[in-house]
Amino acid sequence: MYSAGHIYNTVYSIPVSRYDAKFAAASALNDNPNDNAYAAAMKQFIDANRNKKILPEDIASAAHICKSYAAILFRQTYGVTVTDYILSVRLGNAKKMLCCTDASGEIIAQSCGFCDLFYFSRIFKKKEGMAPSAFRERHRSFGGDTMVHNYI
Repeated sequence: MYSAGHIYNTVYSIPVSRYDAKFAAASALNDNPNDNAYAAAMKQFIDANRNKKILPEDIASAAHICKSYAAILFRQTYGVTVTDYILSVRLGNAKKMLCCTDASGEIIAQSCGFCDLFYFSRIFKKKEGMAPSAFRERHRSFGGDTMVHNYI
């Protein structure tokens, strides 16, 4: 039987779009026992606080290292910057909410850790190539929950 943590890690490491494919590979690295313990602590902190404001100082403090070394170490370990990883986690959650709920864009933005709806919409469109509302319409029209399981 799988633990809740294993299922959580599996769901959040599945690529949701072409943009997320490189982050799925980075996310899978966390299960490797040879990972740097400091980088793993930073990733765990980000995953646990993905819906809150995350400062570089907080991430570094979670691993008990300075923030400049934290940024370098995270990128060396996972192949992505801390900022890109945080965005990928937040956008992945937003995509799941867009497909699975009827929550408004503002509620989704706040729930996923974005400071406001405008910023969320701008980043979503930049990374996904479509507005959040278009993403929701497109994936709901392809079968709702069935599409979510196939896509996510």
